[in-house]
Amino acid sequence: MATGGKPLRKFTGAFQALAQKVGPGSPPMTTKDFTKACSELQFLFHLMGDEAEFWYDEYVPKVEQMQSKSRDAATLEELVEQDMANNSVKAADSSTTILLRLRRALEVVKVLFEQLLKGRGVEFQSAATTAYMVVFAAHHEKLIQNIVIEAIQSLPTRAWLLSKINEEEGDVLIEIKKYVDASEVVINYIDDLFASKGLEMDW
Repeated sequence: MATGGKPLRKFTGAFQALAQKVGPGSPPMTTKDFTKACSELQFLFHLMGDEAEFWYDEYVPKVEQMQSKSRDAATLEELVEQDMANNSVKAADSSTTILLRLRRALEVVKVLFEQLLKGRGVEFQSAATTAYMVVFAAHHEKLIQNIVIEAIQSLPTRAWLLSKINEEEGDVLIEIKKYVDASEVVINYIDDLFASKGLEMDW
């Protein structure tokens, strides 16, 4: 049975709204706006079920941590600057580390969707494997890579997910293209933020 409502449209709309706030002369991206958009992605992990535990554990708690940190810093730039001032940029629980992890999560979904856009014959498991290898694999030991790749093979099929999203496939492709375009703007914003502070993104 399909789920009620249009969660995919709500998700893509949130990132389109966020991306529209980025541009020359625009104010810094607020932590509140960023975490609000990120929270909309959780529906995808719920759809994928227990097999998506890795993705859930990698993403959802970090959104919650970022939401709590937004009380102390109004913008993403302020979050990073506070860590720099405290010499804690690369600490496991620092705002900067959490931001980096969320940025990778946004990218893995972007690559996943890009793979699905290549054709109707591209299965979800294949697209997810490619996305993981492109974004996360280099940051994980071989054992973790093997565990994640094995779990990916148990993910739902493309057809099953479409039935749960409550959208026709043509409409899904339109919506995920919107996310690909909007997330690229957001990801580039974060990359530029790190670069402007002289920070690498390899931890």
